[in-house]
Order: sequence, then structure tokens, then C-alpha cells
Amino acid sequence: MKIMIRVPNWVGDAVMAEPALRQLRRTFGEAQITFVARPWVAGLFDGENLYDEMLPVIDTSGVLSSTQQFIHDVRLLKQQQFDCGILLTNSFGTALRARLAGVGHLAGYATDGRGALLHTVVPFEPEYRTRHQVFYYLNLAAVVDRRLAQASRTDLPNPQPQLHATPESLAAAQRLLAAEGIATVDHPPSAISSKPSAINSEATTVTQFSIGKAQPSAADKPEAAAFVQSRKPQAASRKRLLVLNPGATNSRAKQWLAERFAAVADQVAERDGLHSLIIGTAGDVERANEVARLMRTQVVNLAGRTSIAELKGVLSLAALLISNDTGAAHVAAALGVPTIVVFGPTEHFATRPLAAKVAIMRHAVECSPCMLKDCPIDHRCMTGVETDEVYAAAKRLLLMSDK
Repeated sequence: MKIMIRVPNWVGDAVMAEPALRQLRRTFGEAQITFVARPWVAGLFDGENLYDEMLPVIDTSGVLSSTQQFIHDVRLLKQQQFDCGILLTNSFGTALRARLAGVGHLAGYATDGRGALLHTVVPFEPEYRTRHQVFYYLNLAAVVDRRLAQASRTDLPNPQPQLHATPESLAAAQRLLAAEGIATVDHPPSAISSKPSAINSEATTVTQFSIGKAQPSAADKPEAAAFVQSRKPQAASRKRLLVLNPGATNSRAKQWLAERFAAVADQVAERDGLHSLIIGTAGDVERANEVARLMRTQVVNLAGRTSIAELKGVLSLAALLISNDTGAAHVAAALGVPTIVVFGPTEHFATRPLAAKVAIMRHAVECSPCMLKDCPIDHRCMTGVETDEVYAAAKRLLLMSDK
């Protein structure tokens, strides 16, 4: 049996879909599974043992180019002669491509007016708008499990996305850092595993430090501990790397202030001896350069210089990531890296990284979440998040990791 799975187009969504993808791999263990994915997402699943073949599909702009790409995609899918197609995307276009390609049985949500194109329409859960997005994908996997495989093996309670850096991605990351004068002297043994782990059915505890009404619980206040003080280390172990992700593709509203990213990185470097790295996509280079210029302490800027597979390697070597609400935050959390995410205009309850060592920083205002890409007023949801609050969260996560 040949099965096509169309994975989400964005890195964060793809990470949140990982538990569902893992369940589908278990459901169709004897089948040949092909992922169809955008190139910037495809490498995310390297070494995860979730698929047998990867078919990358590219984005185009302009009517002519888009039409030509559409025809190319249909022909590509038709050549594969898939018996079944599972759509984790929501668009009409992905369903139309699969249907015109003659995919045998097409399953997905009836979003974007595409219900008539589907053979199996997956019903929405009653509370799907108020639950974490990981359950949106898992519900689809559960329905496919029951209706197509005549089984009921999907574990739903509180799953956490799990990723692993391959030895190749770790080696690539270490080469990148070595070229910048950073010699990583160790890495976590779990990071080099290429075998998928079972989905954790236990309750997920997300450490949340919100500014304003919500206060950290007593459990979030570990005892003080000493840190190695080092302004400019010559070698950096996994425990000494701070990664910053100050950009947010196509959304200025999601970007915390550049000067505050710089300030908190300087605090962590000066007080806790961590070496700073900046990451980001090609579209984040300008923002990354701005943060680097504003920093007093040493920093290596890798923005626009890593593939998604290499990014997994870089993040797996980190002691801490400080990020806006972007895909990199989800990748780091799924790798088990302590992660701070600054939220503003987006829905933190539905799209926060679902992992144990995650701190959500937000300033509750009346206009959030607005989901806008540009703030029409004073960006109060982001300006309300102070440097000292983020540093305090960083200190707590670092202390938790050192225990």
C-alpha cells in the first residue's frame, strides 16, 4: 500500500503535527509512506523514521509560474499511484492536486471549501478552537486510524512533539560553529538518536512565566546555584550556548524589541558565562544583524546560513533558546532544549511549544491576540515584556537544567 501524507507548510505547524505523523507511521507500519512537503520543512524529519520517501514541492509566485508548478505537482503525484492520501494541510489547492492526480482515497478536514474533494471528511472536535493545535492533527490521525485502518491505536492524552538531531546534522552544526571559532566540546547523547520515541501519555507540564496577572508557582522557583563566569569563552559546551531567534518571517508584530534581545543576551553572557548565537531564516538577516550590532558581548550570527536539518543540530547543542513565536521555538522544545518564547499578537494557549521546559513570556493586553502582522497602534503586547522578566525566566530554566 502506498500512502501520501501532505505535511504542513510551516515549520512550527509541522512540529506540532509530529505526534500525529508518528501515530500514522504506527497505523500504517507495513505501508510505504511518502511525505509531500515544502523544502524548508522536509529536512525537519531527517532521522525521525516517519517516512520512506520524501517528495519536495516548491512555492512559486505569479500566475504563469504557479500554473506550471500546479501541473508539475499533479504529474509528480500521479506517477506515484498512491492508494491513499492524508492531508494535514487545510488548503483547497493541496486537495485539488491530490484528487486530479488520482490519489485513491483522500482524507482531511473540509476546510477552505474542499469537502467535495475528500473521500473521508474528518469531523472537527467540539472544543478544537480552544485546545492546543497538536490535538487538531492528532484527531485527524485518530479518525484515519479508525476508518481506514479499522483500528483504534491512537494515543491522544497530552502528547509532546519529539525530534532528534542526526549525527550528520550535529556534525554540520559543529563545523559551522568551529568556523566561527566556537569548539563544542560535548553534546547530549540523546541528541544523536535517530530512533523515534513513543508518545508520552502523561500530563504535560509547561512552565509559564506570564507578566501581569499570572505569577510563577512555587515549583517554578528553584534554589540558587553558582554559574561559571566567562565573558568570551574559547570553547563552548552544550551547557554554555545561548541561542537567540529575534526574527519572525512575515510578521513584524511577533517580533520582540531588538534592543531587549540584545540586552538579555548580554546579561546571560556576563552573568552566566554563555556564548551567544543568533539564528534565523534568510528573511530574518536584517533583524539578526540589528541585534548583533546592539550587543556588547561576543555573538555569532548564523541567520540565513542554516538549513532546517542543520538548525536541528545547532539547537541540540544549546543550553537555552530565547525566541519569538516562530518555528525554531517549536524545534528547540521538541529537541528537549529549554526554551523561552515571547508571545504578543498570537494565541499562546493553542500554539505554544508543548514541552516541559518552556517559559511563555507575555504581557496581557486588551487587544491580544489580534493575529495581525503589523501593529496599528503602539505594540503594547511586546513592549510590555521587559528584559529583566525574560532574564529571570532564563535563569530559572538554566537552574532547572543544571540540576
